[in-house]
Amino acid sequence: MKTIGLIGGITPESTIMYYRVLNNLALQEFGGINTAKVLIHSVNFDEIAKWQKENRWDLLDDIMVDAAKKLQTGGANCILICANTMNLTINAVKQAISIPVIHIAEGTGKRIIDAGLKKSGVARY
Repeated sequence: MKTIGLIGGITPESTIMYYRVLNNLALQEFGGINTAKVLIHSVNFDEIAKWQKENRWDLLDDIMVDAAKKLQTGGANCILICANTMNLTINAVKQAISIPVIHIAEGTGKRIIDAGLKKSGVARY
C-alpha cells in the first residue's frame, strides 16, 4: 500500500471527507480491517481565505508548495489537495516536488467519461 499525502485544512470538513473516502477505499481494496496510509498537512484556512480574497495566488502557491514538500519529505508517494479551488495551485506544486500530484477533477472527469455519462452533478456533504 502506498502512502497518500493530503494537503488539508481547506476546510477541515473536506479533509475529513477525503480521509474517510480513502479509508473506505482501502477497506474495499484490501479487506479485513485495513486502513489507508495517509499523511495530512493541514494549512490554516484563515490564511488561505485571506489570500484568495486578495487574489494573492503567488502566496497561495508558496503555502501549498511548502505543504507538498513537507509531505514528500515525510514519505508520501503522491499528493491530493483537499479542495477544488486550491487545485489552482497544482502546477506550482507539481513543479516543486518529484512525486505525483493527483488532480481530483481530472480523476473525476475520467470516471465520468469511462462511464459514458452525458451529465454529472456534485453533491455537497
